[in-house]
Amino acid sequence: MKKFSKPLGLLSITLCALFIASSSYAIDPIPVAPTVGDGADYATAYEIASVGNLYWVTQNSTEWDKYYTVTADIDLSDSLTWDLDDAEEPLPRGFSPIGTPTDPFTGWFDGGTFAITGLFVDRTGTPTGLFGTVGELGEIININLVDVAITGDTSVGGLAGEMNGTLTNCIVTGAVTGTASHTGGIAGQGSGTIIKAEMSGTVTGGTYVGGILGYSTDAVLQECHSDAYVFASGEQTGGLVGGGVASVTISDSYVTNSVSATSHVGGLIGYSADAIVTNSYSTAAVTDTTYAGGLIGQATSATVTGSFWDTETSGQATSDGGMGKTSAEMSTLATFTDASWDFTSIWSMVDSGPPPTFHPWELVVVPGPDPDPDPEPDPDPTPDLVDDITAFESDSSGGCFIRALN
Repeated sequence: MKKFSKPLGLLSITLCALFIASSSYAIDPIPVAPTVGDGADYATAYEIASVGNLYWVTQNSTEWDKYYTVTADIDLSDSLTWDLDDAEEPLPRGFSPIGTPTDPFTGWFDGGTFAITGLFVDRTGTPTGLFGTVGELGEIININLVDVAITGDTSVGGLAGEMNGTLTNCIVTGAVTGTASHTGGIAGQGSGTIIKAEMSGTVTGGTYVGGILGYSTDAVLQECHSDAYVFASGEQTGGLVGGGVASVTISDSYVTNSVSATSHVGGLIGYSADAIVTNSYSTAAVTDTTYAGGLIGQATSATVTGSFWDTETSGQATSDGGMGKTSAEMSTLATFTDASWDFTSIWSMVDSGPPPTFHPWELVVVPGPDPDPDPEPDPDPTPDLVDDITAFESDSSGGCFIRALN
């Protein structure tokens, strides 16, 4: 697996921003319209090949219902100097997220597995991330964000501040910070579906803080992994999902590293009104003063099947759901096979080795939303699959990288 360098500390980023912003070199990029594609559908998606192309997307909200595909690595390190505010001592706000609560992104965006490096965002009063708000029809796939430095107040995520659509096969490394609430390594909050997502780095916030998702409003998470250090100054914080008064459904997911908050903190979930958890585990260290759980801090209702936490590495003997296991039991294959875990297509493990990690992923990428609202009936009901195969490879830590094969 390609190893990513550790993200810059927030202090060094802020000092650097102050220096550059006060100089004459703080210049926004020039928006450059894509020269290939018209964004009408998957086959004619706009091709995003440069910083200018991506900046063009941020500046053209009328195009936020179109199709996009990234065709090259993109270095956003200069976003550290973008979009100065109007204060007497201006500070850069960085990248402008794609999509807002009133004008969400409802298109289809394929990152092509290319590295988007050095994304810097520092904004308040709006959902913050690479994307601000992704609507129910929005679909995000194959994004590889490297060394992000994202700061906001409420609804802050590495990929999206608010995710109500579908997000698949995405990785974020770096630092995500929310000064108030609803902060997640992948998404700050949302009701969408997150499949095959991974976060490593740091996720810091006030309340509702999660390694993948900060606040769930009936969200679904499948095959997700957080190896982030998750810290909250408040409550409802989890290694995967922070909290939520609605339901959250989690399957085939796991958490490593550590989770810390003042109350309602769990290795997988901090708090949930209605949690459904299947075939998932946590080995994360869990630190809390009240309502701490190795897997779930507290849940009004929890249906937990075949899911475990390590009682030794977590430092927690109890959980509001799941089964506690010793480190030796977590390294025993039978612990998981006896619970009917899928070691054919999802999980990989050597007996007496580390706990399970994800199998290398190979999947078919299916096009996103259909631009034709009234398509003609298909005489052949068998779904057509696009033959764009994407391979995911795992290292021993369970991390993944993505590279399109065609």
